[in-house]
Amino acid sequence: MRKLLILIAALALTAAACGDDDSGGDESAAIASLQSKIATSQSDNQTVTFGDSETLCMAEGIVELFGAARIIEADDQEFEDFMAAATQEERRSVVDLTLECGDFMSQFTGPLVEDGVSEASAKCIGEEMLASDAFRDVMADGLATGTFEPTGDAEAALMEVLFPVMFECLS
Repeated sequence: MRKLLILIAALALTAAACGDDDSGGDESAAIASLQSKIATSQSDNQTVTFGDSETLCMAEGIVELFGAARIIEADDQEFEDFMAAATQEERRSVVDLTLECGDFMSQFTGPLVEDGVSEASAKCIGEEMLASDAFRDVMADGLATGTFEPTGDAEAALMEVLFPVMFECLS
């Protein structure tokens, strides 16, 4: 579970720059500013690292999703407030975009392998979890609350996915 929290933190840090853009309204300026903020966010967290092409992909996608004007308007908002005002579909799109742009497989599997899980098993777990709608929905909910620990129905849905994956991948 600790490894899942590391991945969740990576998603939150990547997306956190969404509501924090102070560029002049021009889409390319908004993208450049957002890319810089994503890079800064990751440098503050030693757990997550993305290259320039990954942070550019994320910035372009987020600006395309929300529009430069909406991001600039949210300049003084906390990230959770910005995401709480977003629709569930928008939050899920941010999660999907972040997972598509970033190399989360290595971010996910690296710590598992360091803890003694075989590389093949770690990759199997990573592939299944990252593709899981239940996992992505928990991430989307967490973007609005800052809490990435599922409860209630979300926890049940995630455990329904997680347990078979663990048994399959670790056997």
